[in-house]
Amino acid sequence: MLKKLIKYEFMATGRIFLPMYGALIMISIINRVLILAGPTVPLVISSLISYVLILCIFVLTLALTIQRFKKNLLSNEGYLMMTLPVTTDSLILSKLIVSGVWAAASFFTVTLSLSILINENIFMNIFRFLGWIGEMLSINTIQGIVYIAEIIFIAAFFAFSVAMLIYTCISLGMLVNRHRGLFAFGAFIVITTAMQTAITVLFNVTNAIGLLEWINAYISSASNFWATQMVMLIWLIVSLLLAAALYHITSYMLRKRLNLQ
Repeated sequence: MLKKLIKYEFMATGRIFLPMYGALIMISIINRVLILAGPTVPLVISSLISYVLILCIFVLTLALTIQRFKKNLLSNEGYLMMTLPVTTDSLILSKLIVSGVWAAASFFTVTLSLSILINENIFMNIFRFLGWIGEMLSINTIQGIVYIAEIIFIAAFFAFSVAMLIYTCISLGMLVNRHRGLFAFGAFIVITTAMQTAITVLFNVTNAIGLLEWINAYISSASNFWATQMVMLIWLIVSLLLAAALYHITSYMLRKRLNLQ
């Protein structure tokens, strides 16, 4: 059932994102042609359109992340969604996966558009990127693959974590009957502040018990690869704990404190 939820979510959001992605790429290509041709006025107009579309994509990605979750699960549509023969986890994961994919697609589309605008040959950038991957792999085949996988994982995990944080704040808005948006924004401030405080406290505790000194000594003595893996492991543990906490808060609110409007 999760696959069907993801499918319908992509269908509902794709009709908005895909035409905008296509429009941005087409305008960027037109700009590139105008830059080579030299006319000033049309170039200024088309460049302005490109930058407006780039801004719209970022704003729309954030707005749809909020709107799809709030409208489908916490408004009148929630009465229908909550009666479907699916678990609460499936509902949350379908929104989370689709939001993360569109966030990655928006970043890639904007990057491609800017590359077309700034550089004369986009294909040279692709070859440079492939060359960079080749250099990573030439360090050591296994180590290079690990580095590339970690970069992809960090980017994906960041996109999903941001979406999860937004869902948690919106869900906490069900604690009140009025001004839910304002309450959700306040929850965002409180949660991000609490996260920063928790990380600071964790850093101070590890420093006080000497663990931080041992980690620094290990990183200094280890090779670059294993030092990087130590840092990655620490980051992964802390990030997973925070993400799990956000997920369980959202799941609890939808299962136990559901308050539709």
